[in-house]
Amino acid sequence: MDEAKVTEALKAFREANKPTTPPVEGEEGTKPDRTAQDAALAKSLAEALGVEESKVTTALEEIRAANQAERSAALKTKLDKAVTDGKLTQAEADAVTKAVEAGVIGGGGR
Repeated sequence: MDEAKVTEALKAFREANKPTTPPVEGEEGTKPDRTAQDAALAKSLAEALGVEESKVTTALEEIRAANQAERSAALKTKLDKAVTDGKLTQAEADAVTKAVEAGVIGGGGR
């Protein structure tokens, strides 16, 4: 698939779906429904690229899984170095990993 065509389709989707009002400082808004956003993105890309929506959904899932694996590996490398350097104990590093995997903190989890 032509990368420029995919890039243009993503740009068009982002433009069509950007927020119409800026966030209010100090006010927490509700996060958009990730599942609905993913479905809308897949549908938009499928239409723009002339491919089946299921293929786009599968490709997006594969990209996310690969990105997640990279983030997890990078976090593990950083935590291993912190343990080796004496900045964290192994138990502390394990606790950070568990918190990230549970989605309690960012850095490589879901």
